[in-house]
Amino acid sequence: MYHGFVRSRDGKITQFDPPGSIYTYPCEETCLSPDGTLTGFYLDSDDTFHGFVRTPDGITNIDAPGAGTGGALGTICASIAGAAITGYTQDANVVGHGFLRSPDGTFTVFDAPGAGTSPGQGTAAFSLNTPQTVTGIYIDANNLFHGFTRYPNGSFATFNAPGSGTGTDQGMRAHPRDGPL
Repeated sequence: MYHGFVRSRDGKITQFDPPGSIYTYPCEETCLSPDGTLTGFYLDSDDTFHGFVRTPDGITNIDAPGAGTGGALGTICASIAGAAITGYTQDANVVGHGFLRSPDGTFTVFDAPGAGTSPGQGTAAFSLNTPQTVTGIYIDANNLFHGFTRYPNGSFATFNAPGSGTGTDQGMRAHPRDGPL
């Protein structure tokens, strides 16, 4: 069983697990805000992923609209900036969708232009900054990986690195990642 932990500035390590977790995974790199708020995801006994946010006051479960359940489907929280969180879901059809959760808890679920709609395709958001610009990847209908940036006004820029492969399961990945997508 994997557990989450947070280390305080004085070196104290506090282990934690959201209720119902059998695998807790605080996200990488941009998962901790300056005030000590932490985000990530966990897997429950039904093999459903759930996002979470951990503050000094406790842990809040995060399930984005449209997230599937069971079979490694659900919600992955990947980054926090201020009190906003980004990540992605896998729906019941195993298609990924990005999301932005605003500080008031409101969700914006989105798909990058050109994202495929078949199982194993779709959009995955990985990084967020304080103006709420989101970056990530999408997998198109030919199973080719591309990068995207979603701006605060909802517009997108999509891109490929020079020399990216053009065959199935090739292209570019804007962020190395464990997880279902």
